[in-house]
Amino acid sequence: MEAVGASGRSISFVVTGDPPSQERARIGVHRPPPNSRLRPYLYDPSSRKKIVYATIVRTTMEDYGLNTPYFAADEPISLFVTFVLPRRRQDLTSDGDTTVLTPDAQVFPRNKDVDNMLKFLMDSLQGIVYENDVTITNVIVTKLFAEQADAVGWTDVRFSSSSEEPPLAVGAWV
Repeated sequence: MEAVGASGRSISFVVTGDPPSQERARIGVHRPPPNSRLRPYLYDPSSRKKIVYATIVRTTMEDYGLNTPYFAADEPISLFVTFVLPRRRQDLTSDGDTTVLTPDAQVFPRNKDVDNMLKFLMDSLQGIVYENDVTITNVIVTKLFAEQADAVGWTDVRFSSSSEEPPLAVGAWV
């Protein structure tokens, strides 16, 4: 999960499951006592999922003996992330005992925006991997389908204090 070398410190891990995405902010209405005006407010419908995601990463870091936040508040950070999405059901067909792609299957994932997946990830890891996401100075993002037709998807995350992409750490699946 952690690597320290001449090019700086890095941390990498893989979170299994369909990569989550930031949902659009919603407007709720507070219902005060009778004869009062309704009070609208904005809320993040992804907040509970972010807490679960953050808890998984924090717990895994603690299991490896890593402190949170991992990077210092004044340390510039590079982020390399690969979102591997599962295939849509309509892109798959059964050919006997195997699952194969339909002829009109999507070539690349179009059901999730890369910016919303990145926003979810960066918001979730704030205070765990880094103090504030303003310290992230370089981001390389890739979005693709899993090679296996029946794969569930995952997110490969790599942070580094240098601009060089760190290797994925062994045994870092969460």
